[in-house]
Amino acid sequence: MDNESTEVRSLPLIELEINMIKHKSGEFLLIGAIEIGRRLKEAQALVSQWEWGMWLKVALDYSRKNADRMMQLFEEYGETEPDSSTDDGEPYPSPMYYLTYPQASILLELPREERDKFIVKHNVISMTPYELQQAVKYKSQATRMKEEFLQKLQKPEYFEYLIDLLEGDSESLADHDPIVKAAKVNYIVHRDKLLNEFDEALSSLTLLVYHEPENMEEHRTTAVELCQKMVKMLQIWLKVVD
Repeated sequence: MDNESTEVRSLPLIELEINMIKHKSGEFLLIGAIEIGRRLKEAQALVSQWEWGMWLKVALDYSRKNADRMMQLFEEYGETEPDSSTDDGEPYPSPMYYLTYPQASILLELPREERDKFIVKHNVISMTPYELQQAVKYKSQATRMKEEFLQKLQKPEYFEYLIDLLEGDSESLADHDPIVKAAKVNYIVHRDKLLNEFDEALSSLTLLVYHEPENMEEHRTTAVELCQKMVKMLQIWLKVVD
């Protein structure tokens, strides 16, 4: 009998291998979904609209929602050429060959003309689905906020409102275009509100600790978890703007 001891592999190595397998599995899943979407588009042209849902259910056990998603993946990733090029003038490689199914699905929320540059700029392939979802959310929110500011800035009284929020400190807004002015004020207001609210929360937590000393560890853990969540959000944000 072999008495040689089995080598114990490190946890980081096991974690790395599992994540690599997950990513490869996701790549194969995306390619399969795109190819199914290609054939679903072909089949859809052969049946009437009222027969479509029944055919999906009986023949493939698919819902309309699942079929629509795979056809959308095909339309966005499988049959079109990239809408933009790299700085060297070369077209971006097709995302279907390196994205996973979850990543590709999340990126559908971005306009096609922005997607390729977003993928490369933010190293999307290294992101977890949660990180990518947050990154896309921040990107979409920034775009929406810009559109809202553009509408509000058409009214002269809105700039006066911004100055009031800064308590008349108009010098801090000097030499900035209107969008930057609006975004800067919005950031300052929410930053100060966040700090004040967090200070109030800590005061309330202190009162709880005084009156419930037996639950001090629970309250401390809650506060630490809150801070860790905020740090995690900041780390994801840094990936978006880097």
